[in-house]
Amino acid sequence: MTFLELVQRYCVESGLGSGPSTVIGQTDDYLKAVNDINTAYKEIQGQHEDWLFLLKSFAFSSSDIVATTPTGMPAEISFQDTTVSTMPTDISAFREGKFSCFLTATGSSDEQQLIFLPWDRFRLTFYQGANRNNTGRPAYVSIKPSLELRFHPYFDADYTVVGEYYQEPQKMVYDTDVPVFKQHHEAIMWKALMLYGAAMSEPDKYAFGRAQYVPMLRKLEITQLPRMTFGRPLV
Repeated sequence: MTFLELVQRYCVESGLGSGPSTVIGQTDDYLKAVNDINTAYKEIQGQHEDWLFLLKSFAFSSSDIVATTPTGMPAEISFQDTTVSTMPTDISAFREGKFSCFLTATGSSDEQQLIFLPWDRFRLTFYQGANRNNTGRPAYVSIKPSLELRFHPYFDADYTVVGEYYQEPQKMVYDTDVPVFKQHHEAIMWKALMLYGAAMSEPDKYAFGRAQYVPMLRKLEITQLPRMTFGRPLV
């Protein structure tokens, strides 16, 4: 369903009539309809950090990094501050354990997996004394709480880094915009009806919307969350 179709269906279910002919430039009840649909859409996206429909890939060249740290320390790769112009700007979280790199001049045939370490362990292991400024082919990667990547050793040549991330919740703007997930679009409308019922003190509409929303959300979770697997042996 498109953004406009979701708004129109919301209007029907909430008793506001057939709805607007466009989502652009609306006021009063129709503006609330537009906003409720987008609020519901963003809330569903924020329900889980690891929705598969939010999973994206990225790649950047280490030669594009702009140093943001004092002289004598490896540059921090701060995507929040867009110090790498080729990186996406909608990063919510990186996917741990999915980083690799290859010597850019050689190409992807040189690609090797990077070992991920939690930030505290990485910092205590590599960012003390002389280890702080070691250079070479990166073998380890970590993510600072501020959403910055650190590598060890630090790049001694131009490497291409490849990885995956979860994008921030999106919003719809134009009539023909569609949700980022491919199925169960009506979950957005039913969630929006819950918002309407709560705001307008109409518990029957809230309850009806929730009765439709919850099982539809479960269906979305079944198909769009990572499947549980067996962990590695403890010993």
